Amino acid sequence: MYNCMELKNLATNPRINDISLELLREYYETFLYPFEFYYTIRDPLKQYDIELRFDMDCFPHLLGLESIIKRNVNRDEIKKYKGFQGWENIKNGYITKESLKQLNRKGFLNAKDKMVFFYLVPKLIMSPKAIYFDNCVVNPPTKIECQILFYNDYEKFILHLGIEPNDENTYYRPRTLFIERKTGTNDGTKYIKNQLTIDLNIKHRVIMI
Repeated sequence: MYNCMELKNLATNPRINDISLELLREYYETFLYPFEFYYTIRDPLKQYDIELRFDMDCFPHLLGLESIIKRNVNRDEIKKYKGFQGWENIKNGYITKESLKQLNRKGFLNAKDKMVFFYLVPKLIMSPKAIYFDNCVVNPPTKIECQILFYNDYEKFILHLGIEPNDENTYYRPRTLFIERKTGTNDGTKYIKNQLTIDLNIKHRVIMI
């Protein structure tokens, strides 16, 4: 099992057996949660600045925990996998890879890429490509929702991080994380093509703690 620094410095993708949900939570807490990230955006009509924060309650959704378990637990139990409760239940060992597999093995396997490639998120947000995301443009249509989609193109997949403003519209938060693998018949650009590309540059990173 890796520690946080080993995971961050990997030259090759980790195996799912070499990471745990608690390691990924600690990784998030170390390299994402303490910081505010400031970007300048230019589109055809305007230029403006945004601030991005990785709040603790965003983490369980980025890993897709609710989508794994929602058909296998009752409504009251679902809240244990969301937001701050989900964060704490990973931290205290209530939610693990093994417990998710027991609840829904197929759902866990569908979400596995989010866990394996999560270590790349800190690198992605320091030099992302970006689009304004419209899910109606995607073919076939998708339920994925976000305002701005960060992405980077890797040899065998494209990593995407969707962000949107918080309820008060004072800063942006991560909304979704997903991976599109490339194959002989799929170039991985399903969520990117025909979208409005924007010029996004990071200005600085500020530590909040």
